[in-house]
Amino acid sequence: MLRARGKNTWQIVVYAGTDPTTGRERRTRETFHGSKKQAADRERQLVLEARAGKYTSPDHTVAELLAAWLAQVAPDLAATTIYNYRAMIDGHLVPELGAVKLAKLTPARIDRCYVDLRATLAPKSVRNVHAVLRRALAQGQRWGWITTNPATLASPPKLVKPEIRPPARDDVAAFLAHLLAADPDLGTLAWLAAVTGARRGELAGLRWSDVDVDRATLLIERSVAQTAGTTFVKDTKTHQARRIALDQLTLQLLGQHRARLVDTSDATGITFTTDLPVFPNVETFRPLHPDTITKRYRSAADAWRARRAKELDIDIKEIQDLGRLHDLRHFAATQALDAGVNVRTVAGRLGHANPATTLNVYAHFLKASDQDAAEVLGEIAAGSP
Repeated sequence: MLRARGKNTWQIVVYAGTDPTTGRERRTRETFHGSKKQAADRERQLVLEARAGKYTSPDHTVAELLAAWLAQVAPDLAATTIYNYRAMIDGHLVPELGAVKLAKLTPARIDRCYVDLRATLAPKSVRNVHAVLRRALAQGQRWGWITTNPATLASPPKLVKPEIRPPARDDVAAFLAHLLAADPDLGTLAWLAAVTGARRGELAGLRWSDVDVDRATLLIERSVAQTAGTTFVKDTKTHQARRIALDQLTLQLLGQHRARLVDTSDATGITFTTDLPVFPNVETFRPLHPDTITKRYRSAADAWRARRAKELDIDIKEIQDLGRLHDLRHFAATQALDAGVNVRTVAGRLGHANPATTLNVYAHFLKASDQDAAEVLGEIAAGSP
């Protein structure tokens, strides 16, 4: 339909089918400046585009698309993922781009949004926001709300891969020995982190039924997660269970830890069963809150660092900071690789779905092994026995 709106000004309205998500009729509206013949030519072009499935909604906003997309994908997402997506949408995307009409969203406008976000967010966080926007716009394209995805042409900040600095073997050994003596329960948790590489949530999710003393194995099949201060049990990060071997000293420490918990449960009138957490809140015997683990571990590591510096009469800056529990995961991975354990086995213990992930994260720790391989192959090529 072509309507005159003034001298050489025309409104073009073209029927573009029905919206697959709402069932409402869709119409492309455009104000055109030029002669009537030129306007008619433009109308025919829009009709052909509509028939070809090319349609950009003049009404839908970025906020409406984000809400519709999240509602569609939410049933297939973990609660923590939904929480994180909603935080990015409500906290960053809607304030920056929510009111923008999809028809007017351009790569340049998206890039301005990323520049603004860089003032308060790290590059990795901005890239996470970009990933959410790109996925939502891709769905909008499939729904026919837009003809192209402008986020594919946007330029999120480049991600600089952080350098992993796992703690030194001697520091970890000294710290664990101190912690086992000062706080045996927390010490056992830290020890298990160092020898298994388990994630914080996985340690919190362990139950005594997961510890098989006869087979000397540990089953990791769940994790304790948190959103908005509440905790809940879910599957592991990769949605896969794994069973890993334990050494005898670790089994001994777990046995001692269990004996202490049995005594505590008897004193509080709680029946000890294998369904109880390995690392519980000793007042309720419910799984420890992940943040509680972090705070207790951080406090213990800081106190040990200060004590160590005083004992050695050196500046505290010369003592490695062991305050991140996740560093013990890096410690487990790098020490195993340095000892010659093959990458596939290390990946299995860490819970990496693909050994390529392990290689990508810890590749620079394989240089020593690569040098050994060079020496061996050189000797073989030279005919050495």
